[in-house]
This record gives sequence, C-alpha cells and structure tokens, in this order.
Amino acid sequence: MTQKKNRRSRIKPCDRFKRVQALIHPQNFADLRSEAKRYGQSMSEVINDAATIFCRMLRGEPALGREPSLPLRKKGR
Repeated sequence: MTQKKNRRSRIKPCDRFKRVQALIHPQNFADLRSEAKRYGQSMSEVINDAATIFCRMLRGEPALGREPSLPLRKKGR
C-alpha cells in the first residue's frame, strides 16, 4: 500500500511569502532598508542576519556570540 502525501499540509512558497509579508510592518521594513543602506548590504543579507539572530534568541542561545543574559529555561517545566 502506498502512502498518500497530504498536499494540504505543504505550504507553497507564494503562501509562505504572503504570510511573512503580512507580518512585516512598513516601519520595520523602512528600518531594515536603512540598515542595508548604512552597511552596504542587500536587503536579503540584512533579513537573513535578522532571522538568524531571532532564531538563536528563540532557542535561548547567545544572539551575537556572547554569553546569554538570561539563564536557559529547563524543558521539563
């Protein structure tokens, strides 16, 4: 018996883009654009850096390679 792949569970790239686009506030976008201009980076580089920092913060890791300011949460709670 072959397994059917549930097509509804997969997110299309265009749908993912629309979701992320809805989360980006125009002021945040302007701030990212000014950061890119200030440091001579492309928008995608700035957004990738921001996403990396955000993911590290969610995992409780030091965002910029320093020691975390808050102790890590225990997973059992």
